[in-house]
Amino acid sequence: MALPDYMGSAYYDPEIEDPGPEPHVPARDLRPEYVQYHDKGCELAPRCLSCPLPKCQHDDPGWLGRRARKQKAKTIAEAWRKEGLRPKALVARFGVSRRTVHRILKEAREAYSTWSSESPKK
Repeated sequence: MALPDYMGSAYYDPEIEDPGPEPHVPARDLRPEYVQYHDKGCELAPRCLSCPLPKCQHDDPGWLGRRARKQKAKTIAEAWRKEGLRPKALVARFGVSRRTVHRILKEAREAYSTWSSESPKK
């Protein structure tokens, strides 16, 4: 069976593999002195090079929120341990849910029991 003219050997050959799209050519890796960089900083610091954070909040957007939550959990656990506040008082004082307070206290108890059960090194 003969192929139609538009499917002739010049246009279509089922034996030849389709090369696909052209490969992506990466941009040249330029030296810093050849890159236009404007250090605009963020809401925490006027310049990136003077930022107090150990890690840029733009590199890992969730990092700053996790840090704030860990600090708040530490403050709640310290208030519970030092002042002997009950969960209901911690909820009212820190404005978090009961579940959050109980989760933080559970983690604090586990950390304390792990720390206190370790035998001193001789």
